[in-house]
Order: sequence, then C-alpha cells, then structure tokens
Amino acid sequence: MITLLFILISSVNFNTTVDKNEIFVGDRIKYQIDIQKAQSIKLDTTGLPKIGYPIKVTICSVDTDSFSTKIISSNFEIIDRKISEDKKSVKIVFTLTNFKAGNDTIPELTIKYKDNTGKGSEFVTKAIPVNIKSVLPANIQDIKDIKPPESIPRNWGMLLLILLIIAILGTAGWVLYKKRRRKTEMAEILVRPPYDVAIERLNSLKLDKNNIKKYYIELSDIIRQYIEGIYSISAPTETTFELYRELRKIKIKYEISEYIKSFLDNCDMVKFAKYVPSPEMIEKNYLDAKEILSRTKPEEKIVISENAGKSGGQ
Repeated sequence: MITLLFILISSVNFNTTVDKNEIFVGDRIKYQIDIQKAQSIKLDTTGLPKIGYPIKVTICSVDTDSFSTKIISSNFEIIDRKISEDKKSVKIVFTLTNFKAGNDTIPELTIKYKDNTGKGSEFVTKAIPVNIKSVLPANIQDIKDIKPPESIPRNWGMLLLILLIIAILGTAGWVLYKKRRRKTEMAEILVRPPYDVAIERLNSLKLDKNNIKKYYIELSDIIRQYIEGIYSISAPTETTFELYRELRKIKIKYEISEYIKSFLDNCDMVKFAKYVPSPEMIEKNYLDAKEILSRTKPEEKIVISENAGKSGGQ
C-alpha cells in the first residue's frame, strides 16, 4: 500500500492511498481515503464522483468579492465505490480503471464537512500520478498509413447500373433474411425458455486460443440474450452501464445486478481493451456465466388439471 497524504485539519485528519501506481490498460486500481474525525463532525459525501462516470472534480474557491471554479478531469473511470462509516471514522474506496496508455493523474477530490455548530468547511486530497502501460508488445511499430488509391478508368453508366443491381439484390436479400430470422427467433421464444437456450449455447461454446476475443464476444452475447429474454430489456444493444441501470430500475436483487455488471465488465475488457485473460480467468468467467443463469432462472410453474384431480379421486 502506497501512502500518499496524511494531513491534520482541525478535528479531521485523512490518509489517502492507492494499491499501485503503475497498471496496464484496463487493469483496476484501488483508491482509498481513510478519514478520522470527531464524533460531532458530519461529512458530506453526496458530491463525490459516482459509479460509471470518469473522475471529474469541480473545485470552488470563494472570497468576499469573487467566485471561481476549476474543473479537473482524467481518463480514470469509476467502476465501483464503497463508503463505510462509523461515529469517528469514514472509509471511501474507489475502484478505478483506465483504457488510455500513458501518464495520467487521479485528480484531487474536495470533501466537505460541518461541525456541531453547523459551520461548514472542507479538505482537498492531493492529485495522484499513475502510469498506464500498454498491453501491446514493446517491439510493435506504429501502424503505417494506407497507400493512396490508384486511378482506374471509369465507365460511370455501367458502374451506376451495377451499383443499382447490387443495391436491389442486397435489399431484397436483407429483407428475406430478417423475415426468416425473425420467424426462427419467435419460434424459439415460443417453444423454448430463455434459460434452456442459454445453457445449451454455453455447453456448446468452444474456446479458440488463437481468437479469445471471439470467445468473449459469444460468452457476453449469451448472457445478454438471456437477460433480454427473461427481463424484456434490450441487453444486446446497450452498453454495460446502460444495462446495469436498467437492471436497477426493475429492482432485482442488488447482488445479482452487481454480479452481472462485474461479469460484463470483464468481457468488455477483452472485447474492447485488448486485455488477454489468463486460463484461470477464462475458466472463472465461464463459470460466472453459469452462475448468473443459476441465480436468475425463472421458477417453473406446475399446472395441475382439475380433470386429472377428479379422475385420481374416483
């Protein structure tokens, strides 16, 4: 644990730490603020950055004649925030990630508080530099620009005719494909429960070690299609954070929505941040997908026919 700041301000003192000052792109970093205070001190944590947003801090300074505002932002995104408090201490823990290589800074945070007389004050943490390392090998050279297009003779009339034919055939083919696919999907929805479809896809999912990204795209899609089927949410087309907000709106259990978000965050790191998971992590994510199905599987309803009951009593 790297201690970065320890300051005594009246009856409030705080200690700011991070668990590492160098990470790879997409890795997570713990940023913790430990606050010791008098029992009469009341902290205001409502202005702290929230989950799913980048750290963007507005620092205000006030004197008798002027009001000035300074905005500091960074590429760090908050993926979790926990606040624990008792009478004399408060612990604030941010879990952050960053998808842009280079030197970045966790900006200073302003935390306000009031004493027992209602007088307000505040303290400001120091900005923390962090080095974000690329996951690409060091010997990979920059991508070179493409060559300019070569000039070729053009017959505009023939070209337009060909494009028109291609457009007509493509449109007709697409409409036909959508109709057939829609019929297939509707038939599957009517005949098979989403859980059965999802578990079958999981059981048939194969890992290609040369294309791990494709594996995670399929793994994520299985869970997103399943969530759409049981909760009527457009999960396949939403971002992980948008889907998380939808899950919170329908008031499913908090631990289940957090479990789903954590699983999809791990998939996104492989899909979009070029993160290469270990074999152990791949196995864990696969088991996480099965755990999500297990925790959210709808209860089967057993319908007993009245006629069957009467015939059994005769």
